[in-house]
Amino acid sequence: MQEFDRRPQLITYPDSFGGSIGRLNELLRSEMNGWFTGGTHLLPPFPSSADRGFAPTRYDQIDPAFGSWEDLEELASLAPLTLDVMVNHHSAQSAEFRDFAIYGRASEHADMFMRPDKLWPNGSIPDEDLDAIFLRKPGDPFLELEIEQTGAKEVVWATFGTTRNESEQIDLDWESPLTRKKYDSWFHSLASAGAAEIRLDAVGYLSKRAGTSSFMVEPEIWDILSSLSETAGRHGLAVLPEIHAGSDKIKALDARGYSRYDFILPGIMLDALRRGSSGRLAEHLSTLPAKVVTTLDTHDGIPIQPDLVGAAPHEDLIALCDVLSERGANLNRILGAKQRGIDFDVHQVNIAYLDAAGGEDGLAIARAVQVFGPGRPQVYYQGLLGGTNDHEAVDESGEGRSINRTNYDVDEARRALKSDVTQRQRRLLEIRSMHPAFQSKHSMISASAGDELTMRWENDRDWCQLTVNLKAVAATITMSPYEGLEPGPV
Repeated sequence: MQEFDRRPQLITYPDSFGGSIGRLNELLRSEMNGWFTGGTHLLPPFPSSADRGFAPTRYDQIDPAFGSWEDLEELASLAPLTLDVMVNHHSAQSAEFRDFAIYGRASEHADMFMRPDKLWPNGSIPDEDLDAIFLRKPGDPFLELEIEQTGAKEVVWATFGTTRNESEQIDLDWESPLTRKKYDSWFHSLASAGAAEIRLDAVGYLSKRAGTSSFMVEPEIWDILSSLSETAGRHGLAVLPEIHAGSDKIKALDARGYSRYDFILPGIMLDALRRGSSGRLAEHLSTLPAKVVTTLDTHDGIPIQPDLVGAAPHEDLIALCDVLSERGANLNRILGAKQRGIDFDVHQVNIAYLDAAGGEDGLAIARAVQVFGPGRPQVYYQGLLGGTNDHEAVDESGEGRSINRTNYDVDEARRALKSDVTQRQRRLLEIRSMHPAFQSKHSMISASAGDELTMRWENDRDWCQLTVNLKAVAATITMSPYEGLEPGPV
């Protein structure tokens, strides 16, 4: 098993820096040289029919708009590369699903796709079973289509979509030998490009069973993760499950030794800044395992439910969402909440993290806490560049998440990389990458005086410490001497 990489990692779309992977490579070799020793997580660069890359039609080519396969190989040669595999679904425009849409069950690919009749006889779903399913698409998680050659009606499972009978992401049946063969082929392609790790996107939705939420269903989910990990391992790939879930499921991931995301930190950090209090933040950080990937902002929104449930009181989650709305956020709601009697229905908050944190000082403090925390700090490009709420992109796309998905041309990126807010983060990344104290596997975290947080790393005689005052929104770094690194205010 590969050792978990705990060095700082950049996460970006393939066209966020100058429009192509080649431009990204240039900046990583020049202005950002040495910033991300843990490499890059490149969001999907493959031909895709929707969801900004998250509905790939194939995994053995790069969308020509982003560059070439050689550009991807070059990116992998610079530092470790993480790529996504949408293990739960495949594009409705893929060759495999188009063949099914033409020939129906006579298609050689038919068994790849999940149909309701695989779980319920004749596909007839009791109302109580339908009500139990965790929805990510209005109405129900299904798509009806007419087979072109025969006119027969078919229904397939489609977890994600924007309207009731629209989806570009068709769910896969992980138990089908055809699907498992396809996974093997996809993993082989990404390993051939030089990828070191794959993120298993939306993996929790693969676990489907009648009468359940069909999300993170046990014991099926553990069989799925075991199977995917084994397949990836044959190609020399580490796996990173992408799962938003309650604390019981997250603890079960840790107990089984999987690496995972910490989707609590983005919100609990903002909660600490809002209240000027360190207790919850310190308690959360002290519970994190070493094999964790931490984030502040991502290509999706700041997680609220289910991730933060239990980490902060209900009334404080409401207050946090109110503050973020005042700072320009838009809210991603839980589907079907009203019918289920849920009064507080915020799933995620879409906002640039600089605006969420109340400005440059807040962002710098949040990044310092992330960088001094356990695991691997993953830095989203727009937060790195000090990007603000992109309301124009939301208006143009009709997609709330576009508020934090701005593309920068090369000149804009270079100017942003030289800005004070980015240079403050650069210093933090260099300390994390270079100071020998961080070669230890454990950090010491403590809260004191209500508004202060101390985070310290020690490795033999080497040490590095962050002291934060949340009320003052200020922090200082002290350290044992190391050439090229300076202590002082964050």
